[in-house]
Amino acid sequence: MGLDSVELVMAFEEAFDLPIPDEEAARLATPRMVVDYVFARVPTEPAGGCLTQRIFYQLRRGMRANAGHTGALAPATPLRDLTNRRRWPELWMRLRTSAADPAWPAEVPWSGFLREGPRTLADLARWIAVQQPLPGAAAPGTWTRERIELTVRGVVLESAGVAVFSLDDEFVRDMRID
Repeated sequence: MGLDSVELVMAFEEAFDLPIPDEEAARLATPRMVVDYVFARVPTEPAGGCLTQRIFYQLRRGMRANAGHTGALAPATPLRDLTNRRRWPELWMRLRTSAADPAWPAEVPWSGFLREGPRTLADLARWIAVQQPLPGAAAPGTWTRERIELTVRGVVLESAGVAVFSLDDEFVRDMRID
């Protein structure tokens, strides 16, 4: 494992308050493997509904109300089909205001050359979900599989700067984290 991989494992340990032995860490090649590893070792509870789905529906309502989009909006809809880079900051502020959720990030970068950011409505919903408050010592037993996945995504973004990836992408081969 390279230094970046070691730092990523340390960030996972901190996020979940869970030690990951070196021999186990060496086997965690994908985000899905990390999710499975953590899920098997932390107190969990059944999911109370899909957070990213709820956020997607809020985004869809917001796009219709604030951007005048009346056509079909699916999770795979590219943000570039809805607005452009110049108009994005203003539209984002209107979407955030209409959602009235202070946990939504103040800014979301526009994805482009050498800049990571959400590319589709699904990416944007995950981007927002990653920003939601995490369970912690004050609320033990509140981890759900979805919250673990979102936390893994947030750790990868924060530690390695990789924003858009599949849970089955390999850290070294696909994300270039070594």
